[in-house]
Amino acid sequence: MSSILQEFVQALKSKKVEIIDMSHTLLPATPVIELPEPFNQTLPFSIEEISNFDERGPNWYWNNIHLGEHTGTHFDAPIHWITGRDYPDGSVDKIPAEKLIAPAIVIDVTAKVDADNEYLMTLDDVKAWEDEHGMIPEGAWVLVRTGWQSRYPTGSVPTLVQRIRLKPAGRATTTCTAPTVTVFRALPTWTSSRRPAPC
Repeated sequence: MSSILQEFVQALKSKKVEIIDMSHTLLPATPVIELPEPFNQTLPFSIEEISNFDERGPNWYWNNIHLGEHTGTHFDAPIHWITGRDYPDGSVDKIPAEKLIAPAIVIDVTAKVDADNEYLMTLDDVKAWEDEHGMIPEGAWVLVRTGWQSRYPTGSVPTLVQRIRLKPAGRATTTCTAPTVTVFRALPTWTSSRRPAPC
């Protein structure tokens, strides 16, 4: 094992490096995107037991699962959006694994979201973070903590519905009643009703 890998393993063991699990267990109540007519819909999450140490399979437990590719905690490859459609290496199977590891900063807007369910992070939030911590490092990921993980999955799920309307030029705009981005054991990423989708 290389020395840098050994140092990393030791840092994990000693808690000098913190791993934050941003996932949730998928449930039938996990919110998924719903689009208006005439657009096709993604499947809601469902699970079907195949066997559970019984006559269907005495020595194993397993399930069939059904879901759309944008269900639950995930990342969107560039080709998911029209702006990334022509990227030659923009699909999940072509993105180099090293691009999935990067330094990250967290901008916490939880208090603002608590005061306004539709709060949309602004450039002022970014500037305030940089005033306190310094410039965001080049290549760093910017994570936005909204606090919406505490609502997962609740009766408010039906409000987490994205709707698409077409502008005259034919470019899609996504709207939703939920906040922009959630992290730290968070809900899936949603786009605010006050910001157009990346077009």
